[in-house]
Amino acid sequence: MLIREIQQKDNVSIAKVIRDIFHELDAPKVGTAYADPILDTLYEVYQAPRSVYYVVEHEGKVVGGCGVTPLENADASVCELQKMYFAPEIRGTGYAEKIIEKCLEFAKKTRI
Repeated sequence: MLIREIQQKDNVSIAKVIRDIFHELDAPKVGTAYADPILDTLYEVYQAPRSVYYVVEHEGKVVGGCGVTPLENADASVCELQKMYFAPEIRGTGYAEKIIEKCLEFAKKTRI
């Protein structure tokens, strides 16, 4: 499996991973990431300064992801992890920890 920065071609795939999880868990859709208007444009959203979104790719298929960006309306040195979701087939493999480490490395490097 490969952790890499999101590419524009990944928008549809990662949005599907996220929405599929809401269906899997029968979770509320309104007022959650499921209905978030940015969900279909994560590549574009994470082109903002000091922001990044990583995807996990397995055998050419996007199976999860997580982003980090400065926290809105907060001190410039505060960041948050965003939209961290993983398809069932990679849960329990340690990739959540790996992607969080990658996000934290990015945050330290860009001084979020």
